[in-house]
Amino acid sequence: MAKTKFDQQSAFDAIIGHNNTNVDNKRSKKDKSEEKRGVNFYLNSKDYEDLQKIAYINRTNVSQIIRDFIADYVNKHGEELAEYERLKPNG
Repeated sequence: MAKTKFDQQSAFDAIIGHNNTNVDNKRSKKDKSEEKRGVNFYLNSKDYEDLQKIAYINRTNVSQIIRDFIADYVNKHGEELAEYERLKPNG
């Protein structure tokens, strides 16, 4: 039986489940609203504990609750977003 040369990139791709080309293709097809950005902020410990309890009951997680809250907030403030678009400098 012949030994096969170890291909580190193939091993990595097998573990991750994709290769970089597929990731780039998927990203280019995504709508900007589907992209995610990491944000760090601090919550009062009691508020975070309460959010964890609510998430548990709703079978979700704190991150999803916060994402939903922010999406609702942005949707309710469409006038401000339109005003910003009207006022922002070109460029």
